Order: sequence, then C-alpha cells, then structure tokens
Amino acid sequence: MKTSLIVVACVAALAVLVSVQSVVAQAKKVVPSKVEAQVKEVTQGTLQGAWKVTEFSTSISSASKITTTAQPGIFIFTKKHYSIMFLSIDKPRPEVPIKNPTDAQKVAAWEPLSANSGSYEIKGTTLTTHPMIAKNPAVMKPGAFVTYDFKIQGNTLLLTPKESNTVPGGNPPTFNLLRLE
Repeated sequence: MKTSLIVVACVAALAVLVSVQSVVAQAKKVVPSKVEAQVKEVTQGTLQGAWKVTEFSTSISSASKITTTAQPGIFIFTKKHYSIMFLSIDKPRPEVPIKNPTDAQKVAAWEPLSANSGSYEIKGTTLTTHPMIAKNPAVMKPGAFVTYDFKIQGNTLLLTPKESNTVPGGNPPTFNLLRLE
C-alpha cells in the first residue's frame, strides 16, 4: 500500500511539473509580444502632446546654422496625426501692413513660416511624418515623407533628420523641443 501511495504521489508530482512547464512555455510565447506592444505604446504615448521649439539647426549643403533664439513654433502629436508650425528665423517677423503690402513685405513675413500636418508612424526611435497639407505644395506631394531619429528625455524632445523627399536644397532642421502638455 505504501508503494502504491508513493507511486501515486510521484505521478501527481510529475503531472504538476509537466503542467507548470507547459504554463511557462506558454508565457514565454506570449510575454515578448505583449512587452513589445507595451514598449511601442509607451514610446508613441510619450510623444503625444504639444511641444514648443526651443532651438533648431539647419544644414543646407556644407553650411549649417544653429538658432538658439528660436521664434515661436509648436509641434502637436495625437495618437496617429501631427501638426507642425515654426519660424525658421532667429528674430521676430516684420509686420505686414493691412493695406497695400509690397511683395517684399509679404515675402519677409511669410517665407520663414513652415507649416504642415498629416499622419505619422514610429518604428523604434524613428519617426516618419507623411504630410497631407502644407504651406509649400512640394511638401504635400503624394508619397512625401520626412524621417527623424527622436529621443525623449524628461520634458525634452530631440528630432534629428534622417531622410526627406520634401525639403528643397537640404535636410529638414534638427529640433530641440520642450513639452508644453
């Protein structure tokens, strides 16, 4: 009888061990995909919000310029869409007279303004924007995109351009932004 009880106890222990191994194997299959999904959500969720331009740098050909006195600019990211408006100058724009502005006054006021909105996607630390509307029609042509490496540290966002088929004569600016909300 003791031998029978020992055999039954061993079989039961073996069954529990097999069940535990099966659960562990299932967990190993499920956990990585859930972790990857959570990482993607955290990254995308962290980007969502409103960001103020604090500094930008441009490079066209071999010349580059860093502007630390950035004029107003805002980047807004929702779950799937973005909107960007910024001034690519380091001083306030001149006012345009309401009555009879000259072409030169219009150009001085409107040329430094960049504006576009559309959808975006994130893969790892790469942000790709797909403009649907823009101040410059070339920026919103079918298939237009800009890719950035992005890095968020606390309330600061750094966007470093990687590739673009929308910016004539150079790369998009590199931006330092501060979270507004």
